[in-house]
Amino acid sequence: MTIPVAGPWVNVADLDPELARRVDAACNDRRLAGRVRVSSGYRSLAEQWVLWRRYLAGGNLAAYPGTSNHGRGQAVDIGWWDPSRADWGLLRAVGTEHGIRLTVFTPQFEPWHFEKTPTFVPPPAPVPTPPTLGAVTVATFDPAPFRSTDTHVATYPKFQVWYRQLARSGETPASWFLLVAGSGGRVENLGKHGNATWSGADARATVAGTRLALSFAGDPTSAMVVDLNALGVV
Repeated sequence: MTIPVAGPWVNVADLDPELARRVDAACNDRRLAGRVRVSSGYRSLAEQWVLWRRYLAGGNLAAYPGTSNHGRGQAVDIGWWDPSRADWGLLRAVGTEHGIRLTVFTPQFEPWHFEKTPTFVPPPAPVPTPPTLGAVTVATFDPAPFRSTDTHVATYPKFQVWYRQLARSGETPASWFLLVAGSGGRVENLGKHGNATWSGADARATVAGTRLALSFAGDPTSAMVVDLNALGVV
């Protein structure tokens, strides 16, 4: 953790670990980072006696020694590096988002004194979205590999299947191949005769007889087998 502190005399090492984590998150939030620091964390009994005597002499409010949550590592005071630019409303709002709250309102309001919010439930960590191909259209790709005579066979969640009849010189008119289109790579030349395997930038396809097996990098759940008979191209 990198909790900013006002000086070496501020003890954040002995704070409640969960409070320390929340204070660290709040102070390093982009809206407060570099602007705030902890001016008081854990306090020993001797330190609390000093503050209590100052309070009796007319200083800031201080709890009686032995009753302060600072002495239990359950409270921090957060202040501003530049008091002239202090925004206590912002500090309170950001603190609330990270699970710390103001607790001293009487007899003197302390907008710097924070403790853990008892019922705070942190938001779930963002789950990275694995790379997937998603639904695609021909417009996504270089049109060169596709011909006006190509037949669109089917659209699946992660790819499209196109069918091409071959009748060029030296080719058997009845021969064919499939073009499997995905947003990161094309799988082409999957012929009717024999087995074929081809890998693109994020797609891999294997034809064995009338079965087309497809898988996509970064998304192990996307693997599937397509029955070419069912597509009507065999």
